Amino acid sequence: MQKFQKLLSLVLALLLSVGIFTSCSDEGEEVVAHVGDYEVLYGELRYLVLTQKDIMKSTYGDSIFDTPESAALYREELERTVTEKLKGNYAVLLACAQYLPSLSIDSDEIQDAVDEYLEAEIEKMGDEESYYAMSEQYYMSESFIRFSYAVAFMEEALIDTLAARPEIGELFADSEATAFRDWILAGNGVFVQHIFVRNDAGEDIDANRAIAEQARRELMDGSLSVNEAVGSAVYNQDPSNTSPYYLVKGVYDPALESAALPLAKAGDVSAVTETDEGFYVFVRMEDPELITLGQKLSELLSSHQWSRTEEIVETFRDDVTFTWTDYGKSLDWLTIS
Repeated sequence: MQKFQKLLSLVLALLLSVGIFTSCSDEGEEVVAHVGDYEVLYGELRYLVLTQKDIMKSTYGDSIFDTPESAALYREELERTVTEKLKGNYAVLLACAQYLPSLSIDSDEIQDAVDEYLEAEIEKMGDEESYYAMSEQYYMSESFIRFSYAVAFMEEALIDTLAARPEIGELFADSEATAFRDWILAGNGVFVQHIFVRNDAGEDIDANRAIAEQARRELMDGSLSVNEAVGSAVYNQDPSNTSPYYLVKGVYDPALESAALPLAKAGDVSAVTETDEGFYVFVRMEDPELITLGQKLSELLSSHQWSRTEEIVETFRDDVTFTWTDYGKSLDWLTIS
């Protein structure tokens, strides 16, 4: 349950960051497509379309969908992006069908787990009406909420199943925390701090790279301490970055792993590493008596399990094929509201 609760916390944080205020459609039970034996309901499609529209409006401007002429310019991106996102849940279900064929999303085990979790969440909100009123603000129909939770429980079961299969490789079970710790210490994890220079809209990327290179030089020659760098609004534009952490193989961007994992001893400084968002510089830190590793081991193991499982699920995305119903074919995604 700990792994599942962590996932749902991340999902909720994402939903709350969108900032949407509208009411939920009554058409949440309409079937818009099939993926094999699985039904794709309107509520899921609507949620993805409307959240993607909000993401695009934040990028291109609030008025892009206001007129048919303007909206048409963004149709291809909307339909392509939503289709790719729509594959996510069904890739999980296809992976479960292969590795966990005895468990169905409609099984009593999964549906009872959904009922129990929903009951607890509704109790936190005070009552069912308040819970679903909040959900409607974020485009989430009742059927889509239940489906999302059911898929999450399926994926949690998939993690446990995959971890029990040695041929999967590098996926540790909850019972293998000590082995996971040893794996981290064998070069698959590193205790680091970083500085991050963000490429904000309109900024000179070469100038940002130069700032990161200057920070690296000063960190290497000792004229700048790690604490000074992290506390600098110029050198560290990641406000969430306040303390060292374990960067573990398979959880982070491969470019960041390639930069950080080879750092051999405390004080070693990485090369400047470029990503789409900006520039990173890593410094290896000391973890006396591995206290932080012990404190964070359960959290690190959970992140490792989800990341490794997502890698496996990703291999099923190409097998997700949508067969659209007549109702699904009739929908104009630009006009979904």
